[in-house]
Parts: sequence; C-alpha cells; structure tokens
Amino acid sequence: MDRYSFLCFLVCFVLTFSLRGQEGCTDPQAINFDPGATQNDGSCLYGATQYQMEQRATLPEILEEASGAAYLDGEFWTLNDGGNPNEIYRIDTLTGEVLQTVLVGALENEDWEDMAQNDTHLFVGDFGNNPGNRMDLQIGQIDRSNLGNLIVSAQIINFSYSDQTDFTERFNDNDYDCEAFFFYQDSLHLFTKNWVDEKTRHYTLPATPGTHVAQLRETFDSEGLITGAAIDEEKGTISLLGYTPSGVNFMWLLFDYPSHHFFSGNIRKINLGTGLTNSQTEGIIFTENGAGFVVSENFNFLPPRLLRFNTEQWIGDITTDVNDPILIDETLNLKIYPLPFGDQMTLKWETDIVGNRVVEIFDLLGKLVYQRSLNGAEEELLIDTTSFSSGPYLARVSDKNRIINRVILRK
Repeated sequence: MDRYSFLCFLVCFVLTFSLRGQEGCTDPQAINFDPGATQNDGSCLYGATQYQMEQRATLPEILEEASGAAYLDGEFWTLNDGGNPNEIYRIDTLTGEVLQTVLVGALENEDWEDMAQNDTHLFVGDFGNNPGNRMDLQIGQIDRSNLGNLIVSAQIINFSYSDQTDFTERFNDNDYDCEAFFFYQDSLHLFTKNWVDEKTRHYTLPATPGTHVAQLRETFDSEGLITGAAIDEEKGTISLLGYTPSGVNFMWLLFDYPSHHFFSGNIRKINLGTGLTNSQTEGIIFTENGAGFVVSENFNFLPPRLLRFNTEQWIGDITTDVNDPILIDETLNLKIYPLPFGDQMTLKWETDIVGNRVVEIFDLLGKLVYQRSLNGAEEELLIDTTSFSSGPYLARVSDKNRIINRVILRK
C-alpha cells in the first residue's frame, strides 16, 4: 500500500471508528473533533490561537515586581516577589491604585511568588527558588476575616518536594523553582518553573500548617516558564500563565480532565503577545464566567500592569455541526470540491451562515496552513493549494454561532 492509499485508509478508518461512540476528542473547537465520541480521551488538537488581553491599568512603582494574584470578595490583591517588604496590597482594578496595604507577620519575603485562596484563608507562597537549593520552602496561611487589619499573622506550611535529592546551587539553571499554585479540593496544587527543560511539574500539598512533603503527580511540557496558576472552580478550567526566554507570553487552558490529573484532559495554548505589550506576566486569577486578571511586573523600561482576560470563547458552550463524511452539510449547504483536491479547491455555502466567517485549514499535526476572514456577503472561496503536500487535512469554516469541520484529501 503506497503512502497516499494508506493515508486515505487511515482517514476513513478514523471517521468510521469515531461514529461508534468510542473515546475521542469531544471539543468541537478542536481540529480533530470527533462528533461520535462520548468520552473525552485528552487527544484534542488545536490550531495556533492568538489573543490580546485588555490593558486595564498601569500599576504604581511600589508594585514594580508584582507577582501573585488573588480575588477575595470582589477585591483584587497582589504582592511583590523576593527582596521586597512582607506586604500584600489591595488595588483598584480600574486605576491600579493601591487601596490598602497589609503587613504579614511571621512570613518574611524570602521570595514570595503567588497567592491562592479558599473560603476561609488566603495563602502566600514563599517558594521562589531561582538557585534551586532552598530547604526552607514555605506557604503562609492567613485568616481572610483579618484582612481588614493593618497587620495580620500567618500560620506556616513548611514543605519539600518528594523527588528532590540534589540541592546544589544552580542559579536559573534548575528545575525546582516554583511561582504558581492554587487551592482545589482541600489541597494546594503547585506548578514548577523549570529553567532547564521548560516543563512544569504538578505537586499536591496539604493546606494545613505543619511540615509536609509535596507529592509529584504529573509533568507537562509547558514550552516555557510557568509563573502563575489559577482555577475557575465553577467551570473547572485551569490556566497556567508563563513566558518563554525570548519574552513571548502565553497561557495554557486545561479542561475536561479526570480528577486531579490536569494534564490528561484538553490542553489548549493561548498566545498572549510579548513583554512589549504586557510587561512580564507573573500572576493570574479567575473572577467569574471564565474572566479574570493577569498581573505583570516591570519589563525592562516598561511598567508593571494589570490586564483583563476572558476564556469564555474557548470554554463556553458552542453550537457545532457534526462531521459529515460526504462533506456536504444539508443545513448550511456547505460544499467542498473537488475531492480529492489538486492545485485548487473551492468552498461554497449559502448565506444562512451568520455574519462574518473564518476559513482555516490545518495539517494532521494541527499546524495552521491557511486562514482567511470573509465578510457576510461572500458565498464562495477559491483556494490555491499548489503548496499543499499530498495527504489529509482538516478544513474549518466558523462564524459566531458554529464551527464546521471537514476532513479533506490532497491528491
């Protein structure tokens, strides 16, 4: 069987098998969405996604090293990282003005990096570990009811990592730095900032004062340095915030995962631009309905910032049309021809597609190879496909109400 015949067989097999209601990709936004799948298996693939966060406010100079984020009773809190006073700050989310400063007793700011919260407590993570040799990692637990005071006391959670045996100092050259955590289902969940392999490890830790060992759960190739983590408990969506050494900002969205195995569900990367527009992204928190805030520290000559984001477009309910093996949708009258296509391919539809639409084509690895935005009046698109290699592709047509995926073949 030659390569082309094998690929044709593979696509037909996948389409046939998916109709049996087996495990597969259940997210209609994925390029390999399987309409017959009844159980998500974490196999979803996504095209490159670009997103620009709203620039909400420039933060004052006192927060030039803003790092963590928390949202308590409708109020936004942040802190500075290592070497700064052991203080937390409540700020105005419209102006960036500091509204309240609270001194935290019994928890020196060796290297504060993030904040977490549950119904009764605020947690401050003193676990920044650029040299990789710290043996005094700790988290402060603060009673939320005391946050109206000028000074609060913190109970201490001391911890170590279950898999760390080497404490040799390697500044920015180790995999035991940490800048991200959140509280979920009675535990604290920590995510490392791996300077060497640019992955992240997920650990769990009891959310109670004392001395504990953070247990390693799973590892994920984050393709950069993770600096913040948050969970939207209503939707179950997790966001891991970070940047690459070259200054590109991103967040990973984790959703539809089995309990406590966050990296076994859907994983989608959202590119957020660079430090030139966002400064250095450091902390993230969800507020409501998939929205939230990102806090950034200064980046070269650029100031610290407060930014606003919304993940609803990727996580919310989506109306889709299922994948039709003959590539004709009777509702929308979407047609793609000829099939298999050669050096040209035509997409044609009727105007009951709502508003403006986007046409995208992806290869089998999920790489976007073609994209064009169309206005509401256009009903046909001729695509030059001379640069396409032989084999299967996925064509997608989307508007504000639906996404239509089609598997197509190049001769």
